[in-house]
Amino acid sequence: MDSNDNLHEKQPLLGAQMLLNKREESKSCSKMIMHFATNQYIAGLIGSISVMVGATCIAWVAPILHILQGPDSPVPMTSDQTSWMVSFIEIGPFFTPTISGILSDRIGRKPCIYFSVFLYLASWVLMLSVYTVPALYAARTLQGMALGITFTIVPMYLGEIAENHIRGALTTLFQTLFHVGLLFEYCIGPYFSYETVLYVNAALSVLFFGLFYFQVESPYYYLIKNNEYKALLALTTLRGNQPAVKIEQELREMKAVIEKEMSGPSKVSFSDVFKTRADRKALFLVVVITVTKAYCGLLAILSYATEAFRVNDEGSVLGPNEYTILIGLQMVIVVGISAKFVDSLGRRPLILASSFGCFVCNVLVCVYFYMNQYSSYDLTKYHWLIFSCFSLFAFFFSFGLGPVALTLQSELFPTNTRGIASSFCALSFTVASFLCLKLYQVFTDHYGLYLNYLLFSIFCMIGFILTFIFLPETKGKSFSEIRLQLSGGEPTDVESSAAKS
Repeated sequence: MDSNDNLHEKQPLLGAQMLLNKREESKSCSKMIMHFATNQYIAGLIGSISVMVGATCIAWVAPILHILQGPDSPVPMTSDQTSWMVSFIEIGPFFTPTISGILSDRIGRKPCIYFSVFLYLASWVLMLSVYTVPALYAARTLQGMALGITFTIVPMYLGEIAENHIRGALTTLFQTLFHVGLLFEYCIGPYFSYETVLYVNAALSVLFFGLFYFQVESPYYYLIKNNEYKALLALTTLRGNQPAVKIEQELREMKAVIEKEMSGPSKVSFSDVFKTRADRKALFLVVVITVTKAYCGLLAILSYATEAFRVNDEGSVLGPNEYTILIGLQMVIVVGISAKFVDSLGRRPLILASSFGCFVCNVLVCVYFYMNQYSSYDLTKYHWLIFSCFSLFAFFFSFGLGPVALTLQSELFPTNTRGIASSFCALSFTVASFLCLKLYQVFTDHYGLYLNYLLFSIFCMIGFILTFIFLPETKGKSFSEIRLQLSGGEPTDVESSAAKS
């Protein structure tokens, strides 16, 4: 390579250095620059609003299902049609995770997130424009496709814009906003008309579309595309008033990691996620935790808690809907508090405590429903046990399996396969979720409610055992240190000190 080529390569860095120097000189006079961590939280919060939009797509049906099945339904439906309409949301995620995972490395994380919100908005517009059952089927399918993109790309985006010491807290915003979206629908659904609910949800999509326009692309994506200048600009925006020297050092570390990970073939295939021991172990761990998360019982609680609360509810202080809202509120509070502990206590202890706690709660609920079905003992006075167990379950899930699973998904995979691996995890979650929702009613009708919670407890215990044996601690570690751990090595003192600086 001649000197002209070297000079040409250095020009973007020289321009970026001038930009950084100018920013440092005027920093003391500027009152618009926020603290560096605040910028990252704001970017993460706005990005996670897409998750809230996705959660509204999951939950909007539950509080207005009785309207759709009633005599004055805006879209007359039979019971069978209603069940199909609810289930169609699980069809979309079979297609979009893999495609979006590949596209995220080609066109960027931000355009993929934008496209998911376009699908969300299109679904609401379709339901507001065409009042037919096929239109509802199509809209639910669009919502499922958008959810597949959201659950694949947003965790990746959050993990890549965050510094090592706040990555866990930042990625918990995903789960926090997800539960906020569920609670939002549980609160507005019973008190507003069908059309009003749809209009409010469409407005939320438009709000996110406007806010996310001002957010930066992931610096990792720019480095993948060899655009070091834009990567530095994005990193400078995210780090706020952090010293220029430290930003440059972080950029060099990112570049070194990406160059090492992208040193193989230019085209990444699905087989690359199985190439090395670290790749296989990362995929195994995340799939185990993802399936445990899907089959620990959360989906059943979100979808069928109201019906469960109707069992032996004579004399209950609150109605089933109020109990469901309380559980939704509790999950929002707990997952919000857990953001602090993800980076202080670590991922491994939280996952272990969460999976074991969910196991205990599911066992208790299983015993209650088994005795209620096969015993002559009157359990009416123990109706409080269901709400108590569901509340404890929500507590354990919300500080561990919920947020930490997504944190690990953004941490364990290298840059060159992160998109494909994330899509595989999203697809695993979709398959497990589909089976959980479909088999729940089948088991209930043929065997009883207790069998569902017996299976949930088994999955929780399997997840606990495998996590205890194989999951390393990733708290405060750089991506390169985590990869070294997965491959069976330990980071050197130089790597550790570099990651902490």
